[in-house]
Amino acid sequence: MYTYETVERVKVPGHKTTEPTLQHLFEAKRLKDEREKSNRDRQTKLTREEYLDSIKDELQARSQGFKFQIYEMGKLLCEAKKILPHGQFQPWINDNFEFCYRTAANFMKVYRACIGHPEVVKYFNSSCVYIICRTDFPPDLRQALFNGVKGHVDIKEKDIVKLALDFKNRKIKTTDKVVQDILKKQRDSSLWETYRIELEALNKLIASRLERIE
Repeated sequence: MYTYETVERVKVPGHKTTEPTLQHLFEAKRLKDEREKSNRDRQTKLTREEYLDSIKDELQARSQGFKFQIYEMGKLLCEAKKILPHGQFQPWINDNFEFCYRTAANFMKVYRACIGHPEVVKYFNSSCVYIICRTDFPPDLRQALFNGVKGHVDIKEKDIVKLALDFKNRKIKTTDKVVQDILKKQRDSSLWETYRIELEALNKLIASRLERIE
């Protein structure tokens, strides 16, 4: 069962909350449709900046959906490995999985590390997720990040590697400022993101009701 956060922008009769991947893909499709509609309508034609912002938002939505797919594919691969006899998993991957065996192994690591925390995959970029979910990544540091993360993490791959190395060498602890600053930035980012989403939802609701009135 998922524990991710959901935001209902507009309630539609008969609509049911679905898995995160589809939520993000629906949002990507909505952004694409609105952008294409504005191109056809001279009165609502977007400015260059608005058009680029729309593309950026659609890319982010599709990226978020893909990261949840990584988790789900990792789960499926782990299930297949349990069923297959010893030594047959890699040949099965070569015949039935579109990506290479190394990619399959990365997906499985993400699933195993994120069991109980599937929502965290949306907060880190994919390369950082792979690093955090590696078997040699410090478990205590991983748990601290998973427990403390509340929003998107603007951190680069090299910084995650350095953080793990310093933790292994006992230069830092999970309670130290360098770790807590990351978590604080996450919490602050999450708060502003919540306000932004709520404002967008309110604007769309007002626009929808104005259309009905007109």
